[in-house]
Formats: sequence, C-alpha cells, structure tokens
Amino acid sequence: MGTLMFSENTEHSVQSITECIGLAVAYITTMKQMYSMSAGASKQLKQIGLDWSKKFASFHVVYNNINQYQKVWQPSIESHTELESGTAAALTMQPGVAPEAFNGYKYDAQ
Repeated sequence: MGTLMFSENTEHSVQSITECIGLAVAYITTMKQMYSMSAGASKQLKQIGLDWSKKFASFHVVYNNINQYQKVWQPSIESHTELESGTAAALTMQPGVAPEAFNGYKYDAQ
C-alpha cells in the first residue's frame, strides 16, 4: 500500500496515519523498496546499452508526449481544472534482428 500511495503522490501526513494504524509499512521502507527496484532496472539498462554498443542487441525507443486534463467537478479557488503533461517512453527489444535492419539514419535521409 505504501508503494501505491507513493505513486499517487499522497501527502506524507496521510502516509504517516496509515503507518500508525498498520495499513502500510513505514515510509522509509517504501523508499528503500523504490531504490532497490530502480537499481535493478538501472543495471539492466546499462547491460542493454553495453550489448547495443557491441551490436549484440537491437531495439527501438518509442516515445510520446501525453497531455491529460484533470477536470474538477466543483471548481473553487483551491481546486480547478489542470493540464498535466509528460512524456512516456518504451524500449522495444528485437532479439535476433540484424543490426542494420532498422537503420534510422538511412530512413531519415529518405
């Protein structure tokens, strides 16, 4: 539950209350878990980059800008409709594909 509250950007006071009543683990435990997960992903991405530099791996990075309106049903001075913007990315691996199969520079020149 702590990870869910972290991902939803829940206020720290709410997290503290859920810790006290036993619904979530301590905030520091959640943070350690997040760092642990990111360390594993970081190692994997470094290995993918190393494989790519040696032409052992082929991949595409697909990214897109995302804009989403957050409409408030009862607007007030404190709450109003907001536009949230961000970028999403996906790394698509292509095992067994020849490195020259998707030559981005050649495609861009066409």
